[in-house]
Amino acid sequence: MYIGRLPAIERSKLQVTPQMTRESMNAAIPHEVRWKADNYNHLMEQPTNFYAIVLALQYLGVQDDLTVGLAWG
Repeated sequence: MYIGRLPAIERSKLQVTPQMTRESMNAAIPHEVRWKADNYNHLMEQPTNFYAIVLALQYLGVQDDLTVGLAWG
């Protein structure tokens, strides 16, 4: 991800600051570079949500066949 993103930031002469929003940075970076970071973020979010939901269902005692099948699916 950084192999593509850092050179793209340098090519666009973007001044990265702590106040910069994600939208303003993404506007300056080409889409073919940006999608890699978006994909990585989604890969990190999906399992986190899954485990939180599964633990909550386990804690609540939900064990019907539909819920277990959807979790495995």
